[in-house]
Amino acid sequence: MTAKLEFGEVRMSYAGGRRTDAARAEAISRLTFEHVERLMTPALGRLGGDRRVRHLSVGPVHVSLETMDDEAIARASALEIYRALLGEF
Repeated sequence: MTAKLEFGEVRMSYAGGRRTDAARAEAISRLTFEHVERLMTPALGRLGGDRRVRHLSVGPVHVSLETMDDEAIARASALEIYRALLGEF
């Protein structure tokens, strides 16, 4: 049996700096959760059994939409989500 990671509802917001178009925000969000999955895969194997987190709050991730590419923003965001998840387990 393999461990599984699912997110029911996710809200991400982008504030400060210039306005980000919806397509870019969606791309960053998708990339973020691809990175979260990669980061969590080894941890899930060690947990042994299902775990449920009803609510997870992740603080602000400081990035620059003007100077960072989508990949770098997604990696930074994923790392903060990963840290918050590990704190729940």
